[in-house]
Amino acid sequence: MCTIATIFSIVGLIGVATDADTLISVNWANSEVTNVRTNGFPTDESIHFYCGLNNLVIEVEDNGVQDTTSKSWSAADCEEGKSCEAFDDCKETATATVLTAVMNVVTKIPSLVTLIKRMPRTGDNNCGKFMSIFTGFLGIISLSVALGDFHVYCYKSLLDEDSFDIIHTNDDGVSVNLTGDPEYQLGPGFICMCLALVFDVPALIVNILVPCPPPAVNPDEAFEGL
Repeated sequence: MCTIATIFSIVGLIGVATDADTLISVNWANSEVTNVRTNGFPTDESIHFYCGLNNLVIEVEDNGVQDTTSKSWSAADCEEGKSCEAFDDCKETATATVLTAVMNVVTKIPSLVTLIKRMPRTGDNNCGKFMSIFTGFLGIISLSVALGDFHVYCYKSLLDEDSFDIIHTNDDGVSVNLTGDPEYQLGPGFICMCLALVFDVPALIVNILVPCPPPAVNPDEAFEGL
């Protein structure tokens, strides 16, 4: 279970990627915007919005021509538009989640090594068990808080918006007001982290319930005093 949780955590961590194609595949939240209007005029454009932990990607397609813009959260500003409050909430939450996502994977590696060491009788001891339980517990708590914050302050904040309304500047430096009806959903990166948490809990319970073997007794010491 711990191995599966580690794999899911690594996949979810890819959500910190800055590459547009990678982020589109492993985003933490995304939206398809319908009924798109540019500067108030109806158009045939389609918009896809992808939210990662370090970057966001806005993909605008018009008559088969696709314009993909990827920006880091630190460089992305929403100075105008009705979606700015939700945008700012998501920006703060996403960037704050980066450290937790990284530490979740980092702490899983020693925890996994300790669990492997506990498998043979000779490698199991109370010290290793305690450290494995301690790191596993901290990982579950920190990841639960991070996922909850992202769900409430980023995903739900965006979901509560009735419309998608931002000032978008493409790679050519042209700024337009894009509006439309968004349909937000959680992305594969977030879902993988949730699955990692699902496998983390039973792994921790098993780790707690499995006792360490009693210390080996030296045969010579066993007969002393007889």
